[in-house]
Amino acid sequence: MRKYVLFLFGFSLLYAEPISIEQALLYAAANNPKIQVDKASLEQSESERAAARSRFLPEIAVSGRVTRIDNPISIDLNPIRSAIIGVHGAEAYSNYLQQSNSELVAMGAKVQTEKALDAALPDFSTKVQDKLFFNARASLVWPVFTGGRIWNAYQASKDNVDARKSEYAYKENQALSEIALRYFGLRLAEDLVSLKEKTHENLKSHFETALKLEQAGQVSRAERLRAEVALSEAEYELENAGSDLSLSRLALSKSLQRDTSLEAITPIEIPNMFLSFEKYKIKVLEKSPVLNQIRQEKKRSNRGVSAARGEFLPTVALFGYKELYTKDLTILEPNWAVGVDLNWTLFKGGETASKVSSAKSMERTLTYMETQATEDIGLLVEKYFREFESAKRRVESLKKTKELAEESLRSQKLAFEAGLTTSLSVVDAELALTRLEVGNLKAKYDAMMAFVRILEIGGEVSQLGEFLEKKK
Repeated sequence: MRKYVLFLFGFSLLYAEPISIEQALLYAAANNPKIQVDKASLEQSESERAAARSRFLPEIAVSGRVTRIDNPISIDLNPIRSAIIGVHGAEAYSNYLQQSNSELVAMGAKVQTEKALDAALPDFSTKVQDKLFFNARASLVWPVFTGGRIWNAYQASKDNVDARKSEYAYKENQALSEIALRYFGLRLAEDLVSLKEKTHENLKSHFETALKLEQAGQVSRAERLRAEVALSEAEYELENAGSDLSLSRLALSKSLQRDTSLEAITPIEIPNMFLSFEKYKIKVLEKSPVLNQIRQEKKRSNRGVSAARGEFLPTVALFGYKELYTKDLTILEPNWAVGVDLNWTLFKGGETASKVSSAKSMERTLTYMETQATEDIGLLVEKYFREFESAKRRVESLKKTKELAEESLRSQKLAFEAGLTTSLSVVDAELALTRLEVGNLKAKYDAMMAFVRILEIGGEVSQLGEFLEKKK
């Protein structure tokens, strides 16, 4: 069974697609679902900024309407007409009465005058609106003063875009950091399999030597059995390492949305730290996506305070309209009109003052958040720098110890072949060297992970490949 499993590990490695850390990060940035979701959110904020900018421009609209009312609307001034006729009739009566001194003649003149005026004057009633009428109008409204509300809303939308960019950079770095962790987790698993294979081969060779020496009568059966047990345990360790490799390979493939098996070809080496802790801390505090997001949110909140204060001021707008369909216009409606509109809300029950107070509270909250985040980020940078330096020192220490372990193994093998030591001593020396090599690999992995975390805090994980290239 173990031979079959080992065969599958070798077969999968043979057909695995090689990929570097730089390629993995580029592929993740273009295809990772988490990153794409955050990118869509950023694009939404940019659309909102365009919408805020459009409020500086006039609003032009065309409207149409058809209306039916219960009865036509008319203006009836015939009582005035009757009064005019009556006044002129009375004037004619008075004049003729003075001239003729005869009421009969004066009354006849009055009647004739009224009849003549009644025939001459038109009807003093007119229809103003039919029961069914149509309207079509083009209108324009252009706010020219809003107490700074439009300006501050636009600036807030720009700050929101910058905040979303910082949020996108933060989440992208998180996603890329996860990819880097899985990538080097795969590389560590590959290196461990190679190391376990080497140990297996060495113990197999030792077992074969012990078997030959037993057959020659130079060592006891117990010595050969110790070598055989050690070989069996090495096979078990190799099988476990192969299983871990399969899981690591699957995890990276899923994270990159790839169906193929992958092979990590970028080695795990200790990167060069190009800046000291203090200098990098200053750099991180300037460029950290988290801090930049909070700073942009603070600016946006400040715009909110200004916009809320703007509600205390009046709104002034230019307006104009032109009737496109004039047939059904009444005598009271013009064909076009332009003007200035002023709207000043003097009292809203304290709502405006509450908005200003709320905006100021948000601004103070973000200030506290920035202070706390600055302290936390500084501590994280120091933590990972210490982890990096600790792992680096472990590698240096293990390098010297490894030389001693290799020499010890060589001496034990020669002594065993000469019959001067036991099989257990050879096995112990072999396993001690393996433990040192495993410790060396894990120390390098720990240093790499600390380095990735430092880059994540500074928003530079996407440049990991470039940093590793510089080491070469």
